[in-house]
Amino acid sequence: MTTPRKPAAAGFTMVELIVTAALLGGLVYAVSTLSLTGTESMDYARRLNRVTEITHEMVDQVRTEMMSCARVFGNDTEGLENLALLDLTGAPTRIASSRLPTISPDAVIQPDTAATQIAGNSLFFTRLAWTDRFECTSGEEYLVDVYRWLYYYLEETLKAPI
Repeated sequence: MTTPRKPAAAGFTMVELIVTAALLGGLVYAVSTLSLTGTESMDYARRLNRVTEITHEMVDQVRTEMMSCARVFGNDTEGLENLALLDLTGAPTRIASSRLPTISPDAVIQPDTAATQIAGNSLFFTRLAWTDRFECTSGEEYLVDVYRWLYYYLEETLKAPI
C-alpha cells in the first residue's frame, strides 16, 4: 500500500525571498548609480561645451582686434611704461603672475624654462581705431590717426557654474 503524498506547499521560502530582495536591491542600486553618473556626465559635457564656445568667441575677438594691430608691447621698458599709463581702477583685478611676453625678433621660439620665461600670460597692443581728415583755415589738410590700446589679461573669478 502506498501512502498518499502531501501536496507541495505553494509559494517561496524565506531564503528565496531574501536572496531575491537582495538581488533586486543591488539591481536598483546599479541602475540608479548609472543613471546619476550619466546625468552628471551629460551636465559636465554641457558645461565643457559652453566653456569651449566662450573660448572660441574670445579668441575670435582677439584675432579680429589683432588684424588691425599697429604695435604689440612686450615685457620691456617701453611696454611696462605704457602699461603703467593705463587707468585700470575699474577693471577686474589681474592675477599676481600677469606678465607681458618677451618679444625679440632675433630669438628662436622655444619652450619656457625656469631661467628664461619669454611667454607671457597677458597681451597689450594698440590698433588703429579710425583716421580723421580735416582742413585748417590755412588750407592745409591733416590726417589724424586715433589708436585704441587693448589689454587682455587673466583674472581669478569665482562664479556660479555655467
